[in-house]
Amino acid sequence: MKRELISKWAIGLVVVLISMVSRVEALPYDLPRMVESLVDSFIESSKQEGVHSDSSLLLLDSAFRLSQKVSYKAGMAKTAFQKGEVYLTTGQGQKAVKAFVLSKEVYELLGNPHGLMMSYKQLGSTFRFLGDLVASLDNYSKGLEIAELEGFVEQEIRISNNIGTIHFEQDHYEMARDYYFKCLKLEPSDFIKAVVLGNLGMLESKREAYDKSLGYFKQSLELQRKNEDWDGFTYTMGMIASLYLNMGKLDKALEYEKEALRSLQKKEAWPLLLVSYNKLGLIYFEMGQYDSARVNHKKSRAIAEQINSDDLLFIIANLAFNEAGAGRYQQAYDYLFQHLQMKDSLFTLEKNYQIEELLAKYEAEKKEKEISMLQSEQALNDAVIEKEKLIRNVAVFGSALLLILVVVVIQNYSQKLKNKEILTQKNEEINQRTIQEILKEGEIQNIRSSLEGQENERKRIARELHDGVAGTLAGIKLQLNQLKGQQTGIEELIQEVDSTYNEVRTLSHDLSTTKVLNAPFVYLLRDFVESRSSALEGLEIKFIASRDLSLNYLPDQYKIDMYRVLQELVSNVMKHSRASYAEVALTQNEEEINMMVEDNGRGFDRSRRLNGIGLDNIKQRVKVLNGRLHIDSQIGRGTIVSVDWPLPQPLNTKEPNAMMT
Repeated sequence: MKRELISKWAIGLVVVLISMVSRVEALPYDLPRMVESLVDSFIESSKQEGVHSDSSLLLLDSAFRLSQKVSYKAGMAKTAFQKGEVYLTTGQGQKAVKAFVLSKEVYELLGNPHGLMMSYKQLGSTFRFLGDLVASLDNYSKGLEIAELEGFVEQEIRISNNIGTIHFEQDHYEMARDYYFKCLKLEPSDFIKAVVLGNLGMLESKREAYDKSLGYFKQSLELQRKNEDWDGFTYTMGMIASLYLNMGKLDKALEYEKEALRSLQKKEAWPLLLVSYNKLGLIYFEMGQYDSARVNHKKSRAIAEQINSDDLLFIIANLAFNEAGAGRYQQAYDYLFQHLQMKDSLFTLEKNYQIEELLAKYEAEKKEKEISMLQSEQALNDAVIEKEKLIRNVAVFGSALLLILVVVVIQNYSQKLKNKEILTQKNEEINQRTIQEILKEGEIQNIRSSLEGQENERKRIARELHDGVAGTLAGIKLQLNQLKGQQTGIEELIQEVDSTYNEVRTLSHDLSTTKVLNAPFVYLLRDFVESRSSALEGLEIKFIASRDLSLNYLPDQYKIDMYRVLQELVSNVMKHSRASYAEVALTQNEEEINMMVEDNGRGFDRSRRLNGIGLDNIKQRVKVLNGRLHIDSQIGRGTIVSVDWPLPQPLNTKEPNAMMT
């Protein structure tokens, strides 16, 4: 109550100051500095516990207006950011996005990298809350780039953990683990380290690597006990209990869940107590201790009824299974009946809602029909009046009307003949276009079949290189290593064999489509360009991609064809251009994806006809995706190759599991 009174007083003071600022002649000399101090104080006050969210927003709105009056841009940025925090905490995602975008723009205008980085981070968290994982990952990545560049190590750790969690939720376990390990290498605080270790525990549990998962959870538990983080400690105890339950180690599961329950009872955390009692019931059920299971399930049910939880339906089902396991079939039937009755009631509520919608639609249609009938009656009356007028007019102007009808009939007949000729011409044009489309579709199908055959042959060659030639080279290298030091020249021979092995391995990977389909697509293209840049001395190849790319969810055929086109274009630069610098640019708008490869090499004469298997393959792969290819070159001035593809609709999935920081 005291905090609310203080908030109201503060808002009143802000209103007075705004009125003073609006009258320039009444401004004290040091009022702007006083306003800045007051705005900062109000922002801090809005963060305190006990202040209602509505009061915080009123206070922040007043502080924002006051900052605008005196052009205190830092106050505007900080106020907008704090409003975003309040909106996100209260579940108002769209409003939070607007607030964080505003703070980002002002921080960018001020040249404040820390504020800009935090705005990107919170935008990532907000889009994750809204279920837009692509936008979330994009904003997290921008924030991480600033944190790495400016040396904000703590936020680099937190954002890396959050990006790992996004990949975890999309089942990209290897990438998630890489980001979690990156967090640990940056030596985080014990609190953050415990969170990251817990996330690794959940990741390994998902992969059914239970021993690794248990190891990570226990490391996290020790850090939480050491730092007296009892909320995290209780959560981790429950996770370990669930892990032991999955492993079938019921005694251990019971020990850890009881410890977690004792901690929850002290805090009266009812939603978590509901889960803990229900889990204890499941553990006792698996142990065959049906009476203990019933006691805990009933406690869970009582809490569910008290807080009106949606889990009540499943708890009653657990009671039915438990009674059946104990041989108490009458009680099992009673619980099952309650479960079905509750399920039916939920179904009935849904049906009632649907019936109300249908009734509303019926009433609307009924009114539309009544209006239509009234309009029809009016039209009928008008028709009767017109008929009477027509009869009178026919009596007077019969001859003239007959003449007009004859003229109209002749004109209609002539017009029909013309229309028939036009229709015949149109049909002929349509037939010609249909034939051309069929031929084009057949050509595209032939190209697609040819490309599929090429991909299959690539896979076969890749397997042969990997399983045959690469294995033989590895064996030769092993034998040469055993002869090392016995004869001169062995070291050079080993290096040549090793180089040949690496070339065969790289060729095998380039021919295979496995990494194209499994790795994040933009990162794959970047890695390919960077590997080719380092492969040829005297040639630097730079990869540029716009920040708003969302290509990881492209169809497989798109990924394969785009990757093969880039391979062929970069290969042409390396083989024929004699360039010292080349650039690969990848951009995207709402309708198209553009890939541009430019070099400063010797170029070629465009008037000469270009022949070659590589160029034919590029044209076929561009054509099969309805793309466009443009080549611009001049002798002595390098070459530019631009490819445009229509953008398909990306996919998006979500399955939240891990903890964010």
